[in-house]
Amino acid sequence: ATTQGYGQKQSQTQPEKVKNFEDLYSEGKEAYLDNNFKDCVTTIEAAIKDFKFYTDTVSKCKLKCSRKSEMFPSVLKHSPEIVPFEKLIHETLCVMKCKQKTLSKTRVENIEEKTRTDFETKKPYDFLQLCYYQTGDHQNAANAAFTNLVYNSDHEAMRENLKFYMALPEVDENIVKNLESPDYVEQYLVGTDHYR
Repeated sequence: ATTQGYGQKQSQTQPEKVKNFEDLYSEGKEAYLDNNFKDCVTTIEAAIKDFKFYTDTVSKCKLKCSRKSEMFPSVLKHSPEIVPFEKLIHETLCVMKCKQKTLSKTRVENIEEKTRTDFETKKPYDFLQLCYYQTGDHQNAANAAFTNLVYNSDHEAMRENLKFYMALPEVDENIVKNLESPDYVEQYLVGTDHYR
């Protein structure tokens, strides 16, 4: 057995970086360009799932911490004009700690603005509908096209794609759905149908 001498660097293996939605989305677009549609579906679905998990985590942390900061007593008794900044600092630290508890420590959070915009405008569903179609999953291609169209109603090419998918015999237009709808929306619609 060898012993480490004073000042010698110990070898440490770095934990593998966890892929975030930007990494997965980039891999999915590469798979699309390589005509590897199965991997395109897998990675873009994973990217969408990770984006939802991340934004949900951040939202919950912000809500929890904004409630906490309201109850936090100020230590700045003689400087009331600085109290809002003190609360902001406490809230920010709280959000950072909350995210640290939930998200992987090896996760990179520096996301390009273009990627954020793509996810907010549901652009991944544009790639996903094409990849679903190429893998023969026409129902999900219609769902992805519909989802993109809900958020981008002026997207004429997507409207044409949806019309094409709806004409396919494998697609049941009665079950085409918005993949971004929260679960309770679908349950609400089922409930209202039963009520009628």
